[in-house]
Amino acid sequence: MHIVLDTIRGILMNEIGYQDRIADWLKNFDQEKILFPSTKNNALFVYICYLMHKEEFARMTGVVQAVREIHFQAAPFGDALAYLLIAIGQINMGDKNSAVESLNKSMEMAIPDGFLYLFAVHHWLLQGLSEEMIADKFPEYLELYIKIKERFFIGYNKLHNNLMPDSLTDLLTAREREIALLAAKGLKNAEIAKEMFITENTVRTHLHSAYQKLDIDRRSRLAEKLM
Repeated sequence: MHIVLDTIRGILMNEIGYQDRIADWLKNFDQEKILFPSTKNNALFVYICYLMHKEEFARMTGVVQAVREIHFQAAPFGDALAYLLIAIGQINMGDKNSAVESLNKSMEMAIPDGFLYLFAVHHWLLQGLSEEMIADKFPEYLELYIKIKERFFIGYNKLHNNLMPDSLTDLLTAREREIALLAAKGLKNAEIAKEMFITENTVRTHLHSAYQKLDIDRRSRLAEKLM
């Protein structure tokens, strides 16, 4: 029972951005504590999400690639989830070409059945790549994708703000916060891109994510939220 409760709590802590409150055995994926296969799969998912939210993308990608055939393929859309997680790791390590390949595999498995939720809720971690690819390969689903994405984030913001009203900026990843702070100081997208050695499109994607998370609609309000 303690293992199950730790796992459920770990899922919630990952979702609301409090990874440090996850049980230590889940952070290290201590398999000796896990008794049943179904529990192991859930604990593994918490561990992978923990690595993802801590931005340990290389380690996360390696773990998913290593366990995909054993732990993901048995579940409905499990392979689609695995390739999506791999794509998140790849694009955040700067390997967009590999991310496109992995995400394409995921989409080909899931989108023909109208399964858009996974891609919509990971829109920000995918740096907008999912929307870009749906617009290109599955344009008939684009409008629904955008609706799901926006509805998810409205609900997410309400939940997080109600639970932790004083920790709004904790929602931002380290990269989002760094870019948002530069924008708040008055730097333009091109200047931020040059300073951080990234593309302007990446800057725009991270700023858009920051606006959503901070519940603001324009650049000029970043300073009041962050500084």
